[in-house]
Amino acid sequence: MKRPLLVLAAFFFSFGLFAQQEETIFGNGGLKLTGAWGSFHPGFTSFDGEDVTMGGGYVALEFNKALLLGLGGSHSTERFSNGLRYDLSGAYLGYVMNGYRAIHPKFSLMIGGGEVKPRNGEEDKVFTVMPGAGVEVNLFRWFKLGLHGSYRFVSNVSYPGLDENDLSGFLFDLQFRFGWSWGD
Repeated sequence: MKRPLLVLAAFFFSFGLFAQQEETIFGNGGLKLTGAWGSFHPGFTSFDGEDVTMGGGYVALEFNKALLLGLGGSHSTERFSNGLRYDLSGAYLGYVMNGYRAIHPKFSLMIGGGEVKPRNGEEDKVFTVMPGAGVEVNLFRWFKLGLHGSYRFVSNVSYPGLDENDLSGFLFDLQFRFGWSWGD
């Protein structure tokens, strides 16, 4: 009787040795919420050959101390000489590489709908993809300052006298990021 009991105990014990922990996207081994951040960023760009100041920002949740997922926007802070304004709002994705270091790289992607707005008349709905990269400095645990450059790809332009090349272009900005990271 001892032998079958010993074999049965060894059989159940082996399940514990060879059992794997289930991996999930959210939870152990997956994405862990580690912070919340908000940013505003004044900048400069060019539309249709004209230099324009820009403003914008985002709010995002931080996962695994590196991945930022949230909502953001960017807009011209003044009208162009032809009376138009540009606005973008959409999804924000950021990646902070080695964010624990005092100075580190940061990458971003904003995708969403935009509008070309005249003083009077109907707005033109456009689609914008804006990838970017920069360097960020940890001034305090709750405040980071960054220099950032991105390129704005605009499509679906149907406003009279404008095309995609007139609205697409480089954007350079200063980013002020406020928030907090917690956890591992």
